[in-house]
Amino acid sequence: VLIFYILSAWINLLSISLFELDYDKDTGYQSLAVSAGRHITLWVLRVLFMISAILLVVASRLGLPDIGVAILAMIPVIQVLILYKKQYFLRNERYRIAGDLLYLLPAIVFSVI
Repeated sequence: VLIFYILSAWINLLSISLFELDYDKDTGYQSLAVSAGRHITLWVLRVLFMISAILLVVASRLGLPDIGVAILAMIPVIQVLILYKKQYFLRNERYRIAGDLLYLLPAIVFSVI
């Protein structure tokens, strides 16, 4: 689960660098998206999403309850949605707020259950 969170955090950082690619270029900031380009950054994100999915399957096989797997699976699904709906999440830097709130999702869901 810890490795899954670390991968999710890395996905979040790479997603932010894609959202801020033009700004980073203009200000001279060297993010991965600037250094490697949009195409390579998207490829790295796809690989990280696949590794996350594999980790969730392994966690399930090792006995993590189904509800835990389902809640954790919501994190990368929402991260993909943020990337897919780029124009919506660009407004008022919603991508930052949504990306940060994802890490509270398990706590919110478990407090309601």
